[in-house]
Parts: sequence; structure tokens; C-alpha cells
Amino acid sequence: MTLIDTRAKPIRAAEYVTVGVGPEGLALSPDGRWLAVALQNGTNRPKDHPMRSERGRLLLFSLRGTRATQVAQAATGRNTQGVAFTTDGKYVVVQNYVEQELAMYRMTPTALEDTGVRIKVKDTRRRSASRRSSAERMRDQGSLQSRQLPQRAQTILQWISSIRSPQRSQKWTRASMLGRGGADGGLGRVSMQLVHYIA
Repeated sequence: MTLIDTRAKPIRAAEYVTVGVGPEGLALSPDGRWLAVALQNGTNRPKDHPMRSERGRLLLFSLRGTRATQVAQAATGRNTQGVAFTTDGKYVVVQNYVEQELAMYRMTPTALEDTGVRIKVKDTRRRSASRRSSAERMRDQGSLQSRQLPQRAQTILQWISSIRSPQRSQKWTRASMLGRGGADGGLGRVSMQLVHYIA
């Protein structure tokens, strides 16, 4: 995980934080003080793979300036994907892909408590291949959202994308939020959260 200092000129990476195997989701709390990271933790590996695990992981970081300090962790389901805070900042919701459910965790400054609450969601893994692109399929199903970024955030997004994908870095002015991920959607989602954290 990379923390980006948008106040620096030029923009720079302020800190690199090792979070574990297979980080898939990242969410910033409404008050900007906490960061949650969902890890696959080897749950997507074949059963005979030496790094196979039966549980994913959820990490909680305290944010102070450009520093992130891990304060808690909890076990999750398999092939953990998305993560989000509730609007009051008291709970973290994790998407367990294999179980096709949302799991709720109560958050305190020093702990993540599994509430045992599970919300089953419709299995959307089987999609029609008759449409032109996955982005269009998501748009048609209502899971594709696009938000205009402020100019400063556009600069950050272009800077990050130039590192990860230089050939696509010149014209990025929008970040797509894809409900099921995708290279552009994931990058845009993470970039927006990091921008809101440090800016």
C-alpha cells in the first residue's frame, strides 16, 4: 500500500506499507482517521498450494498525517474482495466472494469484532457474454458508476497510472467505480481514497 502526499511539490509517495498477501479492497472511514484493507490471504490459491489459506484477512490502520499504523486485524471469508465503512464509521463491511455474502465487523480504536451478521447477495458471477464489454454489462446492470474527479485528484490519478500503466496515463480525467473490479475501476477507487486521505 502506498500513501501519497499531495501537498508535496512534486507529488511524492510518503510511505510504503506492507499489508500481506492479495490486497483487494481498501476503504477510508468517513472521518478520514481509519483505513481498512481486505486481503485474499491465499484463499484464491489451489487447495494443494503451499500458500493456500482458508480465511482472508481484514486489517485496520490508524491514519495520522502521512503515517499509517496497523491497530487491528480479523479473519474474513474466502477470496475477500471489497470493503467499506458504514456512514457512522462504527462498522466495516467486507465482501466475501466465495460465500457470496457481506460480513459486518464492529470497529473500535484497537479492535475489529466480527458481529456474526452475514448478508447474502445474489450470485452475479454468471453473466451474459452477448454484450460488447464488461463495462457495458456492468452499466446495464446498474453497477457501473462514474464520478468526475476534481483537478487535483485527476493529477494524482494520472501520476499513479503513469507508474502502473504509462500507455494509459495521458487522458485520464474520470475514475470508474466498477462493482466487480477491473484494472481501471480498482485503480480509480484506490486513488480517490488516497487522495481524500492526505489532500
